[in-house]
Order: sequence, then structure tokens, then C-alpha cells
Amino acid sequence: MFAEQDILAAATLVVQAIVLYQIKLKDKYVKLGIKTWTFFPIAKEGTLLVIAFLFWVSGGSDNIVMEDFWKSVFFFSAAVLIYAFCDRSIGTRKKNYV
Repeated sequence: MFAEQDILAAATLVVQAIVLYQIKLKDKYVKLGIKTWTFFPIAKEGTLLVIAFLFWVSGGSDNIVMEDFWKSVFFFSAAVLIYAFCDRSIGTRKKNYV
């Protein structure tokens, strides 16, 4: 984040800290927090993958750095998997006050 001066990485870091705090407190909005946290890498890496695809289609495949491309594929896939896992497996329960 600091080396590349990446604003989206800074935003992801802030949201990630909030989500970790929610998990620690067992907050009822932790599912929403995790979905929000995964939005940032999905948006960032998805945009980078679209740009790489457009370079490839336009014949500028020499401009694509394969190491960065595969890193984007990995982080995009991981974020999508976390989002899907969160959507299916995290639920909230109401407390029974008797």
C-alpha cells in the first residue's frame, strides 16, 4: 500500500480492520462487513483483468506483465470465493431473552 501508493489498498486495509473488529465482537453485521471487504479486491482486480483482456484483444499483449496478470487472477478468484463462502455459510441468530 505505501510502496505503490495504492488508494484502493488503503481502503481495503481500513475495511479489513473493521471486519476483524466485528468478528472479534461477534457483531451481527459481520456478514455485511465481509461482503464489503471483498468488494474492493473484486473491483480492483476485476478492472485489472478487463484491462489485460483489452490489451490482449487489441494486439498489445507485449504490454501485459504475466506475473501481475496471474496475481490479479489469484486475488480476484480468492475474493469471489470468500464472497460466495460468506454468503452461504455465515448466518445470524436472534438471542432468546427469556
